[in-house]
This record gives sequence, structure tokens and C-alpha cells, in this order.
Amino acid sequence: MQLSQREAERQERRATNLIWNAARDYSLAPVVRAYDTEGFADVYMNSIIGAVYSFYEFPKIKEVLDSFERTPKGDEFEELAWIALENCAFERAAAERPALRELRLAYAMRVEAEAKRKGGARELDEAYRIKLFHYERALGLEPEMPERDRKILAALELPGGLTTDEVVQRIRAVLREYYMFVATTSAGRGGGLPTLINFLRRRRGGIGAAVRSGEEGSAAAKNARRIKDRLAGERSEGEMREYVSDCFGLSMYAPGELKRIEERLCSGAHWDSILHFTRGELAPLERNNREAIVQRSSAKRQSGQNRKYFTDDIVRNRLTISRLAEKIRNCMLVHLDDARIKSRAGALAPEKVWRGVVLGDESVFTRPERGNDTERAGGPVGGHPAGRLGLADRKAGERLHPGLHDSREPHPLRHPHAGLFLLHAQRLHGAPALPRL
Repeated sequence: MQLSQREAERQERRATNLIWNAARDYSLAPVVRAYDTEGFADVYMNSIIGAVYSFYEFPKIKEVLDSFERTPKGDEFEELAWIALENCAFERAAAERPALRELRLAYAMRVEAEAKRKGGARELDEAYRIKLFHYERALGLEPEMPERDRKILAALELPGGLTTDEVVQRIRAVLREYYMFVATTSAGRGGGLPTLINFLRRRRGGIGAAVRSGEEGSAAAKNARRIKDRLAGERSEGEMREYVSDCFGLSMYAPGELKRIEERLCSGAHWDSILHFTRGELAPLERNNREAIVQRSSAKRQSGQNRKYFTDDIVRNRLTISRLAEKIRNCMLVHLDDARIKSRAGALAPEKVWRGVVLGDESVFTRPERGNDTERAGGPVGGHPAGRLGLADRKAGERLHPGLHDSREPHPLRHPHAGLFLLHAQRLHGAPALPRL
């Protein structure tokens, strides 16, 4: 099934969220994500990717994965590498995340069901057959397998206590011994035929989730695709963020923090909006990025015109700013939000009733306090005892519970801004006896 562009972007965001959650690092920019056969983000494998980010040095692992590009069996080598990474990452993460065991069993059952629909292990390529055997073992089964497959699988099921370098060495050793593959610096420079073979093999034999790179294709191909989309008036979310960053400056927030801000602020009619916060710190541009170069030049010219306009009438502008700031400050102080304080009359506070029964506290009501309107705790309200609990009176100086505050004793002013409000009122109305308040 082919997903729409919007749905594909949504699944990419979901995969990223799963990786962030497993890695416990919302500043990550994942370069690989896992999707099932229909293109939806896979919960288990994205959690494993997050665990790999968390427990290992991913740049070293990514170097191994990149060495498989444009090789005739590149997709199968990736599957074998992820069998090894899944096993060691699961062993390390399962103790911290008990739910990961249930996710693994559900994923293993799905892999087994997909293999049955394709005719079983005999109809699968070797790498996918080994993958099937691996997850059948996860289900507690002991499948019958050729001796070669058994040896490869035993070498790939790495323990969780290995370091990143040891994991990389083990994966490369398996590929060198059983497939005579040695990673070289020229990997990835092949022609189009190996890529076509790789594509056909992936479609024919794949089972379970596929781990895809977010950087697939050469720089020239990605640039051509980007130009084509822009000519058609279409941009993905990632391209839009990249364009805005190039033109106006780098984002102040990490991707994870920005996502949380958008989830909180972008709702209703703006649910699909994206936000960008920047201090104007610009990154170097590529020569062929004409769109961003033109935008930066235009912004620089406009900035110069704005500064000239401001400095030409600097006195009036500063006076206007000062007056506006003073008006805003006055409004913030005069129109303070009402505070609710404890009282012996008013609206009953259910969560405080127990204090009246257990501690003898009669101030189990609340009332609004405005401006400098304060009440001494224990004082009468209009001389009427309405709202008071029927508690036994105590003699003067007697405490129900020694060491606890007696609610009948007077309190100072409670409103944190009461004094500030009074001082500000004097300054506003110009009391001659209190200069410069």
C-alpha cells in the first residue's frame, strides 16, 4: 500500500518519537527509522533503534551500515547487521523496559506470520531465513535449520555486554567469513545495476520491519528531487524546516523540544502548522542554494533600511518606547489577578475540611482578595459567623495541638503584591510627600 505524502510524514514523525522515547534523548536527529511492510512506523524496531542510540556509539555503527550501499546484497547485509544489533540492544534494554519483552514477542509472531504467507523458510533468501529463525527462537521455538544458517545465527546473536567496537568487529567478521565482504572506502561508488538488483531482492524476500536510512540517495539525486517538488509547489515538513533555517537562522530548540512545543501550541485549525524559534544565527550555505542566498540578501537590505529609519528619529522612537513600556507596566500592576486566601467564611474548600475536624482549623473556606484588600485570619466577616464549622470553643491561649499553627492568631498581609500596589498608586497620583516613589 502506498501512503500519501502527508501520512508518510506523519509516520516518520511517529518513528522519530518512538526513537526519542527509547533513547531518552529528545535532541537526537535519527538517521534511520523502521517501517513495516505497509509503510507504518514499527513500534518494536524503532524502540530497538533508540536503544542502539542510547547504549552504543551510533556513528560507528552507521559507518558499517553505509558500507553496504550499492552492493548486490546490501539489503541482506543490513538485515544481518540488525539481527546482531537487535539481540544485543534488547538484552541491555529489557531490564530497564519490561514492556520491551512483550513488544518483541508480538513482533516475532508477526515475522513468523509473514513468512508463512510467503511459503515458509524455504522460499526466503538466506538473510531473511536467518531472521525468521532468530525470531522463532525469541518465541521459545527450536526451528530446524541448515548447518550454515545455524553457525551464522550463533555468530550474530551478540550478548549485551559488548562495547561498540566489539559489536562492529563481530558484524564485520561474520560478513567476511561467510560472505567474503570487506568494507572499503570505495563502498557506495558503484553503478546503477547493483542498486537495481538490491531493490528487486528487497521487494521479493523481505519480512518484518525494514530499517530505512533518512539519507537514501546521492546528494545530486536529493537536490534534483527537491527542485522538482518545489517547482510543483510541494515541500515536505523536513524541507520546509531546512528552508526556514537557511533563510532566517538555526532553531533555538532541539527537534524533540520543538515537537513538544508544537503539540502544546498548534491545535485546532493550526494542528498541521510548524513553528521556528531562532536567534538569527546563520549557518554557511552551499553555492547552489540560490533561494536561501537571495532571501538572506533581501533580509540584509531590509535590516539596513529599518535601522536607518530608527536612527533618523531616535529621540522620538525612544520616548515612544519608554511611554509604551510604562503603560504596560502600569496595567500589569493595577490589574492584578484575584488571589484566593484562606478564610473562616466564604466558599468551602473540600480538600481542607479534614483540617477542621482533625486540627481544629476553622479556616477551611476561601474568598477572593483584590488589590490591598486583606483580612486578618480569625477576624469576623461582617460580624456574622456564617460559614463557620460547629467546633468547640477553646480558652484564650489554648492550642488544640501544641507545635502546630493556631489559625485564630493574626497573620500579616498575605497578598504578595499588596505593598507594591500601594506604592505604585502613590507614584501614579503624585503624592508630594513621597517624591520619586
